[in-house]
Amino acid sequence: MASSTNHKQFGVLMARLEKLGLGSPKADIGLSLPQIGLLAMVWREPGLRVSELAERLGVTAPTVSVALRKLEQDDWLHREPDPQDKRSTHLYLSEKAERLARQIGAMRQKRLNQFMSGLNVEEQQQLLTLLDKAISNLEQHAPANKAGRHITRKKE
Repeated sequence: MASSTNHKQFGVLMARLEKLGLGSPKADIGLSLPQIGLLAMVWREPGLRVSELAERLGVTAPTVSVALRKLEQDDWLHREPDPQDKRSTHLYLSEKAERLARQIGAMRQKRLNQFMSGLNVEEQQQLLTLLDKAISNLEQHAPANKAGRHITRKKE
């Protein structure tokens, strides 16, 4: 069991990482964090159906549709009909959102390279192993969504 000093130190370290830009994007792009999260899910899985997105989030399809409508109106994503199921649509990022995703990805990669450059190869591997272990533990305790699946991120 970790001590309260370790918890406090971890919180301080996470806050420092966030401040340095290793968390969410800092640019004022007119999107909320939940909207950025929705776009990130579509970016990772182009062609995702609204129902699949809702299932992953543990909410209803109409709830997701309301959020997606605003992103569509602002040209962040678009829907394409499913050729096999006319009632279903697939979600794709717009060119505007693709550009933003590339910019954010490049900025994040640069920051991660700077972050890891202070460690030798053995230290990098040790850090990654410990982070993977801690995240796996968290995933085991993650709440299940309405479909009974644990809400976790896909490994990239």
